[in-house]
Amino acid sequence: MWIIICTVIIVLILFVLLYFLRPIYQPICLLNLRDVHVVITGGSSGIGKELARQFLNEHQARVTILARNQKRLDECQQDLAPDKNQRLLCLSVDVSGSYSNVEKAIEKACQYHENRPVSILINNAGIFYAKTFDETTPDDFEQMGKS
Repeated sequence: MWIIICTVIIVLILFVLLYFLRPIYQPICLLNLRDVHVVITGGSSGIGKELARQFLNEHQARVTILARNQKRLDECQQDLAPDKNQRLLCLSVDVSGSYSNVEKAIEKACQYHENRPVSILINNAGIFYAKTFDETTPDDFEQMGKS
């Protein structure tokens, strides 16, 4: 009887150790992203910019950043690819605006990246007003909902 109890305890301890010491899970589909075309909306700052940095530096992917502010896009280009890396394209387009403008930007991006289709799309664009709920106007809510 004691042998069975000890065996069960040892097996449980091994499972717990394996669980805590396991390598970080990485799906096979994300292991090789070299030359994969990634489009990031709202990527000129914040989370989108850091995602672009990771795709460029860690995965050698081809990245297109779509954002409205051309000045911030230029700064982003200098920060992420100061050597004029051909893997990065920054385009100014308002993704909450006309569909045809977004479509033209995507077509331009695909042509720039050697006619590679978009494999990964990260929708990161948005507007946020740092106000309390009471201070936020209906127009502010509408603007946040549209972006």
